[in-house]
Amino acid sequence: MCNFAWPARELERECHGLAEELGLRNVEFLGHVPQRELGEEMRAADVFLLPSVFEGHPQVLGQAAASGLPCIAMEVYRPDYVVNAVSGFLVRSEAELSEKLATLLTNTDCDRRCPRRRLSTQ
Repeated sequence: MCNFAWPARELERECHGLAEELGLRNVEFLGHVPQRELGEEMRAADVFLLPSVFEGHPQVLGQAAASGLPCIAMEVYRPDYVVNAVSGFLVRSEAELSEKLATLLTNTDCDRRCPRRRLSTQ
């Protein structure tokens, strides 16, 4: 299951439509998640994906990493808390982002609950 926290209602409608159009049944739109519930939601997820390049210094990426989630984010952020191929993946393009997401979701050799172990890139 993929969980998304998305506070922007106008974009949320578009995303709902796209998920329906693509037949995605493993996507859940949570809307705004209160801070006290955020860690619990992150611990229930398999992967944290931050495809945006417009976030500045995304605090939520650090929160996801602290929750033990393997994170996929754009390399432009250069976060200290996501070590490429160890606690997640830092990517340079949308194609690479899609590739790494597929790797984490389909490769059973990737240990999703132990970010200190090296993630397989094969």
